[in-house]
Amino acid sequence: MDERYIGSPFTGSMGKGCAQKTRELAAEYKNVAELTGCAYLDANQIATDGPNTIDYMHLTKKDHSLMAEAISKKILEIGI
Repeated sequence: MDERYIGSPFTGSMGKGCAQKTRELAAEYKNVAELTGCAYLDANQIATDGPNTIDYMHLTKKDHSLMAEAISKKILEIGI
């Protein structure tokens, strides 16, 4: 998520500070994955095209493709 969301029409529904909280989620998800023995991918390291320019929160089409590729590779890697 990009701080520019603050200037978008979606600020009210998400609230200020949302970008920081979202950045902190990766570490929390990683901890839960480790505790439960689950596979983990950090979307922040995969989806590098940047947020879309409509709400500055959601992935771009390119980032969706990058995530799909990474998830597919991970599934094959862990043998699901």
